[in-house]
Amino acid sequence: MRVCMFGTYEAGYDRNQVLMRGMREAGIEVVECHVPLWETMRYKTSAFKGPAQYVVIAAKLALAYAQLCVRYLLAPPHDIVLVGYLGHFDVFPAHVLSWLRRKPLVFDAFVSREFQRFVRCRMLAHGFARFRCNRTAAPAD
Repeated sequence: MRVCMFGTYEAGYDRNQVLMRGMREAGIEVVECHVPLWETMRYKTSAFKGPAQYVVIAAKLALAYAQLCVRYLLAPPHDIVLVGYLGHFDVFPAHVLSWLRRKPLVFDAFVSREFQRFVRCRMLAHGFARFRCNRTAAPAD
């Protein structure tokens, strides 16, 4: 089996390294289709502070995705496309590219229970206007 690890994921992040090492130790060949984008940013949210930063990150993403498209189309045959952690934006181009090659897409979202609670309490749906939630609410399925 061969897996294409796709995206702008942070290659040095422990979760991504463990995933790749575990697959390789299990005899799965891992082909990296990666463009480093986040490695230089310690705090990722600092990339989204104001209109100027939005333009900069959008331009960086556009360039990274152009490079990823070429790398993916030149990648050797594989069985699965795996988008590594911090690939939330990468899922969209990965979906299109994996569809072109008729390959299943797997996304390692790594979303915490606190974030699930945040969404379940509809804080996102109300534009962050709601600040309190019942902490005893049942966990999300």
